[in-house]
Amino acid sequence: ALKRFLLHSNMHVREGAVETLGRIGAEAVGAAEDLARMLSDPSEEVRLAAIGALGAIKSGDVLALHALVGLLKNGSLEERKAAARSLGAIGRSSQGVEEALLQALEDQDSEVRTAVADGLGGLPCRGSGTRSLVKAAGDAQSDVRSAATRALVLRQEAADGGRDLLSRLVHDPDP
Repeated sequence: ALKRFLLHSNMHVREGAVETLGRIGAEAVGAAEDLARMLSDPSEEVRLAAIGALGAIKSGDVLALHALVGLLKNGSLEERKAAARSLGAIGRSSQGVEEALLQALEDQDSEVRTAVADGLGGLPCRGSGTRSLVKAAGDAQSDVRSAATRALVLRQEAADGGRDLLSRLVHDPDP
């Protein structure tokens, strides 16, 4: 019944329908394709709601993942941050998803790098991701360092020098 509101002419109605699907969570996984289409809505508010809803329902839908990766690479600042967090919340790693997140860990904006590090914390452990997080834990911005450290802990990964890094960060006066 909510799906018909996704096509409503009023952006607030579309946004409300998308947010409701996100609140439903995993039970709304059947709406993933419709939500993925909402990522191209003319309203950024609707697009952001759709990004969050896809993360909330944890859909591994290929169309949705592809669209989220596209926004991570080419979206607005808010879309890039939201896409990174949603990809991590979905928690399904594929070569394309992890590669896109690792590339975005080099984003010029520290808020995006922070969101990406948080997102990587939700993905399965892989060596290249851990190495990139260890590097990000040395970022000039404390928020990025903190997010990278949290991600390393979440991944329960201390390989590639992670233990030494975590020890240094515990004693960092500006973590």
